Amino acid sequence: MQSQLICSGCRSILLYPRGATSVCCALCNTITPPGMEMAQLICGGCRTLLMYARGAASIRCSCCHTINVAPGQAEKSTSFSSSMMRIFQHGLLRQRDKEAPRLTLSGFQFLLMDTNAQLGYIIREYISNSEVYLMR
Repeated sequence: MQSQLICSGCRSILLYPRGATSVCCALCNTITPPGMEMAQLICGGCRTLLMYARGAASIRCSCCHTINVAPGQAEKSTSFSSSMMRIFQHGLLRQRDKEAPRLTLSGFQFLLMDTNAQLGYIIREYISNSEVYLMR
């Protein structure tokens, strides 16, 4: 199995066998120790090839700002009740067809809030959604 890293000399992407203790760049002859293993994925928003540190849970595209879930992380995600999913879909997540839900800009800002502000947001949305359903 091969891994990837970025050459510390010329910034080229280098492929090397996992377990190697050092990697020599064929372009500039700089020896780079493997540190953070890199992986690639295609952005679900704009189809740009993204490179990220292996093990990351999510990757934000610098072109379209879509938050992409790393392969293998989707299975680890928590399942939500339908009422909680409606709260999150109200501006925080978007979902196309049968794809995994993705964070919107508002959803990303929600994650940056402190815990008390997040709980306050969820409670307000839950109450306003329950009022809508009770009026029907």
